[in-house]
Amino acid sequence: MTGARPPVERPIIRSRVPPWMLARDVILTLGAWAIIAYFFHEGIARAIDYFSPPMFELTRTSPPDWAYRWAKLRGFLALAAGLVLWIAFWAFDSRTRLRASSSPQPAPLDLPEHARRVGLSAEDLELWRSAKVQTVDVDATLRVISSDRRG
Repeated sequence: MTGARPPVERPIIRSRVPPWMLARDVILTLGAWAIIAYFFHEGIARAIDYFSPPMFELTRTSPPDWAYRWAKLRGFLALAAGLVLWIAFWAFDSRTRLRASSSPQPAPLDLPEHARRVGLSAEDLELWRSAKVQTVDVDATLRVISSDRRG
């Protein structure tokens, strides 16, 4: 069952949106960039000063006060590390619990039944299984529309 593949949709759908939605998106995007620039303005100013002549020397700005910054961030980093450890503990605990309660898998379909479900002959399905690269398009009912088999 081969044929021309149906056209592939673009990943980003370009459709008409109301002007207020476009304005909202532009304003929120610019606002987000302004907030990012505000929080990084000291670092950006130091980087510009550090890489402008004379190179690798702070002439217009002072080095950061690392002790002050560490005092501000210490509590946050300790809390974040505690949360990471807590989440990791529960992930490992849940993994063990979920493995213990997994149900057995159903028996695999035999070749004729599998071929019947996808709308192929058993011979075609056997050929498809031997292909190294297989591209198959299916419809909403999981029936094969077209295929491209290589190898």
